[in-house]
Amino acid sequence: MMARSWVVIGVLLIVVWACGSSSGEANANASTNPVSGQALYKTHCAICHGNDGKKGFAGAKLLPESTLGIDERIALISRGKGVMMPFEDVLNQEELKAVAEYTKTLK
Repeated sequence: MMARSWVVIGVLLIVVWACGSSSGEANANASTNPVSGQALYKTHCAICHGNDGKKGFAGAKLLPESTLGIDERIALISRGKGVMMPFEDVLNQEELKAVAEYTKTLK
């Protein structure tokens, strides 16, 4: 039980660090570069879901198995679920949609 708590705390710290170290850079380049769902996914999501969506770290869902539509994925990414943090204050609507669309390509 105690070991699981430390895993969850570690995951949260890593996610917070990843968000803080890259969100400003992503927003600064937003006006000059098209939004890359793949790049955003690798920055914010791959740590738990894996590059192929099959990692399942700390209970992360296996994305190739998901049957969620784009709107449901956007809502889930925005609000978070369980130990997954919400990204509504990290990513803008265009970025949320780009990540959601990219997750549908993972097979």
